[in-house]
Amino acid sequence: MTPNPTYSEEERAIIYATAVYFAHILNMNGVDVIIDGTGNRKKYRDLARNTLKRFALVYVKCPLEITIEREKNRRSNTAPQGIYEKALTGKSKTVPGVNVPFEEPTDAVLTVHTDQTGASECADEIIYNLWGRFF
Repeated sequence: MTPNPTYSEEERAIIYATAVYFAHILNMNGVDVIIDGTGNRKKYRDLARNTLKRFALVYVKCPLEITIEREKNRRSNTAPQGIYEKALTGKSKTVPGVNVPFEEPTDAVLTVHTDQTGASECADEIIYNLWGRFF
């Protein structure tokens, strides 16, 4: 959403508000939307909850040390590499859970533990839960 992201608190607030706005517009036109984001602040999640009529927060939980290890082994080109290494060495000061607070959700309709359950099983659990909730 930004050509040269800074990941500042101000920029994060704008990005999350924009994602919620687009989801709202799409919902008004009959399109279901999944917002895939860190949502490290309760206020971002509350904005979505208060704006979207059909809202469900799913917490995809993973301990930080496992997230860091997975990033090192990731083969994808779709996301920036080395985010946690930069945070841990002080080159980045804006990584949620490392040097920016991560406010853990306490009100998720579902929490999947990716350190205990495989990706396919987590996806199945999410789909089953959301399907039963909305359809």
